[in-house]
Amino acid sequence: MGHGVNSTTVTRSTRQRVMALLALFAVLVSMVVMASPASSEIDPESVPSAPTGLEATRGDGSIEVSFTAGSDGGYAITNYEYRLDGGSWVALDPEVTGSPVTISGLTNGTEYSVSLRAVNSVSSGDASDSVSATPATTPSAPTDLNTTRGNGYVEVSFTDGFDGGDAITNYEYQLDGGSWVALDPASNMSPVTITGLTNGTEYSVSLRAVNLVGSGAASSSVSVTPATTPSAPTDLNVTPGNGSVEVSFTAGSDGGDAITNYEYQLTDSGGAWVPFSPAVTSSPVTITVTNGTQYSVSLRAVNSVGSGTESFLSDSFTPPTTPSAPTGLDATRGDGSVEVSFTDGFDGGASITNYEYQLDGGSWVALDPASNMSPVTITGLTNGTEYSISLRAVNSVGSGAASSSVSATPATTPSAPTDLEVTPGNDSASVSFTPGADGGDATTDYEYELNGSGSWFSLGTTSSPVTISLSNGVSYTVKLRAVNTAGSGAESDASDSFTPATTPSAPSDLNATRGDGSVEVSFTEGYDGGASITNYEYQLDGGSWVALDPASNVSPVTITGLTNGTEYYVSLRAVNSVGSGEASGSVSATPATTPSAPTDLNVTPGNDSVEVSFTPGADGGDAITDYEYELNGSGSWFSLGTTSSPVTISLSNGVEYTVKLRAVNLVGSGAESDASDSFTPATT
Repeated sequence: MGHGVNSTTVTRSTRQRVMALLALFAVLVSMVVMASPASSEIDPESVPSAPTGLEATRGDGSIEVSFTAGSDGGYAITNYEYRLDGGSWVALDPEVTGSPVTISGLTNGTEYSVSLRAVNSVSSGDASDSVSATPATTPSAPTDLNTTRGNGYVEVSFTDGFDGGDAITNYEYQLDGGSWVALDPASNMSPVTITGLTNGTEYSVSLRAVNLVGSGAASSSVSVTPATTPSAPTDLNVTPGNGSVEVSFTAGSDGGDAITNYEYQLTDSGGAWVPFSPAVTSSPVTITVTNGTQYSVSLRAVNSVGSGTESFLSDSFTPPTTPSAPTGLDATRGDGSVEVSFTDGFDGGASITNYEYQLDGGSWVALDPASNMSPVTITGLTNGTEYSISLRAVNSVGSGAASSSVSATPATTPSAPTDLEVTPGNDSASVSFTPGADGGDATTDYEYELNGSGSWFSLGTTSSPVTISLSNGVSYTVKLRAVNTAGSGAESDASDSFTPATTPSAPSDLNATRGDGSVEVSFTEGYDGGASITNYEYQLDGGSWVALDPASNVSPVTITGLTNGTEYYVSLRAVNSVGSGEASGSVSATPATTPSAPTDLNVTPGNDSVEVSFTPGADGGDAITDYEYELNGSGSWFSLGTTSSPVTISLSNGVEYTVKLRAVNLVGSGAESDASDSFTPATT
């Protein structure tokens, strides 16, 4: 205590020493036991207890066993041992101390019963319950592949490979190195069939087997091309000849394998199929037959798979002779041509290939290009010339019998009129032109069209010029065409634009307003005659007509150069492109202006007034009705109520003034005078 060591510290130190000695003793005892296990009895509680929950997963020649470890008995587990089918215990090598463990060196396909036990430094523990498993791997490759092609499929026979220890459940196939495809429905034996293939396409095929472990090794590949027999030829067309028939057709599908020949069957042959010799592989084919015998024929193609589907029967045919004569000829003339319609005669058993014609009993000429049906057209003829025409048909045998003749005169519609010249009139136009050719048939009429409307109207005439009734004031273009019995001919070019018109009617409601040496006349316009009014002319007092200058074509108009104070009687008339129109009634007017300024103002001031004398100016053509005054340039004007000099103005004494005067007439207030001298009204 005197050294400063408390009792708690001493007690803890003593306890620690005791525990260390006990631990050392335990280790020494353990070492003795391990050194001589045979000399002492093993404590059952020191060995590991049995693993539980064993689950086996098979592998390739092996089994993997997972489990739950039991108690280690107080000593760490150093390895596990296994037993197969109740045999000897075998320690895992290399050692494994936990789940899972793998047991190798087993035989695929053999079922094993497996138990485990743990090992610690004391001993091997208790055995587990057993679990069964059969090692397996994927199958080995099929061998000896052999293919049989079919219609869109291939059948593959083969020798199975080893199943890997687990039954094969299906096979997978691979085409041209592509993806692997499982057979559906599944098949686990030879042969297998691969469907959905394209006939005529070569495939490289491999197989592999499948078991519960997975897909096995791939076989070597083998090549095959699916195919079937050819499909039927179609569109059989027969061309009989002399002792033969040529049959053209559209080949059907070759079934995926090249056609090597065709076979035919004739309706009189009792159903026998005859191969062509030498072989033929394309259209057309030629078959020997008997002239005068009626036949139908079927064809079928042949490839290495076999004979294909037969075609429908062809139309019946008989080896031919030359055609009989056409009948019912009817001729329609054309432009340098004649179209001849007719009824075919019998073709003689061979299709008609062309017709020949004869003009006026001359040589026979084949149609070029060829034509084998009604109607036919004979060209190169002269319009206006009559022809006698016969026909005969031609087939592969030769030219047939001649028809009766028919007459026709080629012609066409007239060509277009040219050089149209239009002269507009009052609600009409006269059109002169140069006629075109009559097309080989006399012109019977002319037709006209206005403004490109597409509507044509008869003129009832056959020569130039023609007159067309129209409406004044409307702009037109016109086309012409001639007509003959062949029809309406080519249309001319459109004429220049024109407008029918007459001179204007008279203005009305004239009203005159006088001006300074002028008269302004307002009025109501008359009808312009169909052409715009370009000016007006006036007449004074029944004299000559004078055009307004500058021109004016609207109300009002102003007539200048007149004498103020002189009365005039004025008439008007309108002018358009046709000429001067009707004259209006007259209206009277006297030009005038405001008075000119008074001059020589002389002022005499008085008592609250001034007397102003002056020299009057001109009255402007209208009598002066008053005078007005202005004081001191104020701009305010006042009436004096007098028409002569002097005038008196009331003012204010003592105020200085200047005064101006101006005269007034019915036109208005005139020009103002100069200002007077300054003055001041006063009294004594």
